[in-house]
Amino acid sequence: TNLIDLYFGNVDPPPLVLENNAPIETYDPGILDYEETYYWKVVCKNDGGSSTADIWSFTTEIETSADDMIPSITTLIGNFPNPFNPETTICYQLSKSSPVELSIYNLKGQLIKTLVKEFKEKGQHSIIWNAEECSSGIYFYHLQTSENNLMKKMLLMK
Repeated sequence: TNLIDLYFGNVDPPPLVLENNAPIETYDPGILDYEETYYWKVVCKNDGGSSTADIWSFTTEIETSADDMIPSITTLIGNFPNPFNPETTICYQLSKSSPVELSIYNLKGQLIKTLVKEFKEKGQHSIIWNAEECSSGIYFYHLQTSENNLMKKMLLMK
């Protein structure tokens, strides 16, 4: 296999999340909803053509108490897919309720967009960024809370 297409989502058939990607061993879909069924399949490609796997599924379950689900640290979990075109989901978790600002910057450090600027409860959160009006390249997403400043990078490939 030279390239793969990965389809993943909570609808059947699942949407394409990675196209013409080098073979991978793992894929991190980020935060998944509880008690939700997800579907996935892989299409393998080489010079001789392609081969499509069956669609597989799994259902997430809650096996802990609500207190166990409160994060102990504030962190940027990441974005998926990455690389992306044109949308990506940015996930983060808060150990304490706090004012939150989540912003996107380009390589020059210029502010592109502020996605979140509001008080958020402790726990896990996610937001979708549609970068349709942006050019291909590396972007940074910055999470600022009352106690933390965290940053990660992502790649927009059009």
